[in-house]
Amino acid sequence: MFYICIPVHNEAPTIGLLLWRLRKVFQEFSRDYEVLVYDDASTDATRDTLEPYLKVLPLTILRGKEHLGYAAALDALLREASKRTKYPRRDAVITMQGDFTDQPEHLHELIRRFEGGADIVVAERPRDERAPQAVRRLQRVAPWMLRPFASVPGVSDLFGALRLYRVSLLRDLVKDEAGPLVHG
Repeated sequence: MFYICIPVHNEAPTIGLLLWRLRKVFQEFSRDYEVLVYDDASTDATRDTLEPYLKVLPLTILRGKEHLGYAAALDALLREASKRTKYPRRDAVITMQGDFTDQPEHLHELIRRFEGGADIVVAERPRDERAPQAVRRLQRVAPWMLRPFASVPGVSDLFGALRLYRVSLLRDLVKDEAGPLVHG
């Protein structure tokens, strides 16, 4: 089972299309999945946009009463997915953003690597050569500047949200960690 965890806040313009594309990807890819969305106290039409998808997707919507931020919303989703699984060594959590920063079509590669034995898979965003020159320079320099403070071997995009985690790893963290799993 793959748990797709998507924290959202005021994502009405994008979340519906993202869910539709996720459905299409999993129809073609034929894997068991459940989408978990945390609506972080959206003030736009996000709630109304999500509701119809309850009928056509394996979708669970968690709702916050007050805006807590991305890290707290993601933390709640990871904990929820960890509770739901019956097979933590076999199942995985995929985190992605609700604004099309992450493309559902890239999930095939994450899942392929997971099924090949990886416990954690981190997607890297390609550099957009159409971005302003200042942004392109920052994208090239930031990993080099941050290396002494936040280095993960084999990961060049520390800020990408499209990731996959084996649920057994999350369960171990939940067991051992009294505070939040995600800090931000």
